[in-house]
Amino acid sequence: MLSLLAAACTATVFAQSNTLSLSQTGNGNQAPVTQRGLGNTLTLSQTGDANTVRLYGQVSQQGQNNTGAINITGNSNQFSFSQGGSSNTGDLSVTGNNNLSSIYAFGSGNETSIKQLGDNNQAGATSSDLIGGHSQISIEQMGNGNVGNVLFGNGGNNKATIAQTGENNQSNVTARGYDSYTPAFFSSNNQVSVTQNGADNQSNVNIWYSSDNQITIEQNGNGNSAVTSHTGGINFGQGNYNQTYIAQTGEGNLANVSQPGNSNTASVTQQGNVNTAYLSQNGSLHAATIRQEGNSNTLTGLTSSFASQSGVGNTLTLTQTGDGNMLRFSQTGNGNTATVTQGR
Repeated sequence: MLSLLAAACTATVFAQSNTLSLSQTGNGNQAPVTQRGLGNTLTLSQTGDANTVRLYGQVSQQGQNNTGAINITGNSNQFSFSQGGSSNTGDLSVTGNNNLSSIYAFGSGNETSIKQLGDNNQAGATSSDLIGGHSQISIEQMGNGNVGNVLFGNGGNNKATIAQTGENNQSNVTARGYDSYTPAFFSSNNQVSVTQNGADNQSNVNIWYSSDNQITIEQNGNGNSAVTSHTGGINFGQGNYNQTYIAQTGEGNLANVSQPGNSNTASVTQQGNVNTAYLSQNGSLHAATIRQEGNSNTLTGLTSSFASQSGVGNTLTLTQTGDGNMLRFSQTGNGNTATVTQGR
């Protein structure tokens, strides 16, 4: 076991089952640390302002079944932590304002979490593996003006969870597969869950060249925005069997759903006043269920004035409760069905 208390240090640990504990107090500290092997444990604590460990690979673990726990307290700190291999666990906890935190996990079966308490913080988590996947990313932010970013590159069966409490927060999730002729490289069967409590929050989820994904966004407050998009490829049925669920409570909320491909499902629930839902589904056998409760609710299109379903056998169920509701909707193709209820 190695324990260090220092203002600046460099440590490299090889082999297996090593434990490294590092504590730094003060301003302007740096902590380059590398662990390689199996079953290693890293515990790092920094207290102070303007500490910097932001370059990729400065603090890293390479191997399997490694554990990293990072605690940062202070303001305007920048910290980057990377793990490569499989079945690793990385936890980054930050308290303060204007902090920048990032974790990079390369491999399969990794678990990554970032917790931030304060205002104007940024959190970024990246997980990538060509054919593995099965990784989990969790970001929790409490405060105002925070940004949470998640990127899944290739692999599949990954899970991302973002929870934000406060105002003017933003979450961005991207799951990206290859538009190639090798189906093993697709990023499919991913789950994305975003919860935002507060006002004027924004959530963006983009799924690229991938199928069988599930997106769930829940926003409580006023003036929130949820935007989701699926971009499919031409090979091996990419862009099919995706599910999107959006629930918004409050006033002046916006929900935007774009689904190309086949057999995708969209569900949007808005409770409050002056809510707007945008819908575009291109392909066959899509299903959309939209429920708006309040006054002056609107269903419209993304690139035109009409919400649209293009293809064969698509279904829309729309319920608008209140006064002054508006529907602009177009179905093109054969065997499509639309059920609309307006008013109390």
